[in-house]
Amino acid sequence: GTDYKIIKEISGLKWVKLLTPKLKDVEGDVMGHCVGGEGYENKDIYSLWDNRDRSHVTIEADDNRKTIQQIKGKQNREPVEKYQPACVEFIANAMLQGFKVQGDGENIGMIKQEEVIRLLHLTTLSYRNGL
Repeated sequence: GTDYKIIKEISGLKWVKLLTPKLKDVEGDVMGHCVGGEGYENKDIYSLWDNRDRSHVTIEADDNRKTIQQIKGKQNREPVEKYQPACVEFIANAMLQGFKVQGDGENIGMIKQEEVIRLLHLTTLSYRNGL
């Protein structure tokens, strides 16, 4: 679609970057959080979609400042366990590109330093179109 860009496809899931305020509104409605609300129009928002294009995780980033501010599952909760490996890989790739994780990555306990280090050493990460 023209309102999103596929960043990475992996095991029946795909990371997409949401490009329009309308799609960010849909993301917030489906996920039960504030993405799409006022103040998110200019944010870099990534979403983990299943093979039916349903959202399961939302990541708020600032691509220019190379920071990740939020990593949210539904209702602002921690992403459910089955989607956490995809989140860890996304974050590890971002860290390889110089991104810093602020807040949620550490606060929700999902990103464990040894897990990221293991991924950095053992995994070849190939993301298209940047992050």
